[in-house]
Amino acid sequence: MARIFIVGSGTVGTTAGCLLSRMGHRVTFVDFYEIRVRALRAKGYDACLANDINREPGSLIFIASEDKIGA
Repeated sequence: MARIFIVGSGTVGTTAGCLLSRMGHRVTFVDFYEIRVRALRAKGYDACLANDINREPGSLIFIASEDKIGA
């Protein structure tokens, strides 16, 4: 299975990451907000702050950022 980093752990990133994790992929959630990182860790997921990411060779990065269209 793939090694996947989900950058942006809001609604879309968390949903995608949880589904990928359930499929057997090794997922790490990455976010700028410590409260999101703590919440994901409390649920048993691997999560880190954005400045702590150490990308591994052969890993995939999925970026889920805020959509500012119409804001």
